[in-house]
Amino acid sequence: MNYSDDDHHVLVLTSVLGKIRFDQPRGAKKLTWQAIGILADENLKRHYGWCYYYTVIAWNQTKLHAVVDNGDADKFCKSGPGSNNFFLTFNRYTTTALSCFLSFMENPSFASSRKVAVLPRGFGFGWTNDHHLLQIACNVDASETFIAKQRYKKADTEVTPLQSPNGRADAGFVSWNTSAIFKDNDSRRDYMFGELVSGMAGSDVDVLQPAFPILPQDSMGFFGACLGESPGIKTEQITIDNIPYAYAIPMLTGWELSYPCKDHHVKEIGIWIDDLHYDQVPNSGVGTLRYRLSSVLDDTSDNGHAYRHKVSVLELKPLTPPPLPPTRLP
Repeated sequence: MNYSDDDHHVLVLTSVLGKIRFDQPRGAKKLTWQAIGILADENLKRHYGWCYYYTVIAWNQTKLHAVVDNGDADKFCKSGPGSNNFFLTFNRYTTTALSCFLSFMENPSFASSRKVAVLPRGFGFGWTNDHHLLQIACNVDASETFIAKQRYKKADTEVTPLQSPNGRADAGFVSWNTSAIFKDNDSRRDYMFGELVSGMAGSDVDVLQPAFPILPQDSMGFFGACLGESPGIKTEQITIDNIPYAYAIPMLTGWELSYPCKDHHVKEIGIWIDDLHYDQVPNSGVGTLRYRLSSVLDDTSDNGHAYRHKVSVLELKPLTPPPLPPTRLP
């Protein structure tokens, strides 16, 4: 997304897909959703451009055993708590710009699933006043089919879904932790953060979830020595091999964008993956995933950016490895 006229401060930055609905009117299959994007400073009237990438996953229920939970599309962004697959909260009680939020989903169809994949559908950051930007990051951490006796973020509140015992496994719950950073040169400011997800489970569903720590960075200060980054869009080709599944879909579940030296205005900002390819290696029982990662964060003064990312791989339908060659006895 980008401001149309010039670079500016940032007040709110949001990109989210909501109200996902699959209907079959008169036998025709129809998939719809609502896309929301916001980039604004305190002016709230500046023109901006916004585009987004998405991946649609479709399957034959008789050949791939999977179920998806997109939340209640009828209640999203209406009165009441809205879809149960999102939360919106603030970074209270923190001493740095790093915040961590626990959330969960509950669906009876998730019970007895080996894994439940948490599929990211968007995020939102916001300050109470606009500022320069130094660093912004988000990481949806590994999920587990487990719920504990503790408070979780859900919609616009906190709930304790399990009262007794202290923990429960394999009962239709999936829980995870999401970390976020939103900062300028100051070490900490109050900010709003929200996320929206879907859940996917089933006997043919698995997910590869690499570790991806995010930490707040400090400004180098007026007298600090700093090596700048090149401006403009940066692109990288990524390859992941040895995946033992018939299908593999990359999901951008962790990312970080930052100016390397100090905070600046923002003209354009974004990170995305596209050009996805997955090829099975014949007679090997594994496949190779390839995708392209692109990112941008710049102002009108040619200040470049640094980036990091994490892809979780949604893995569908395990491949049967080829049989081992017969053992020759001496």
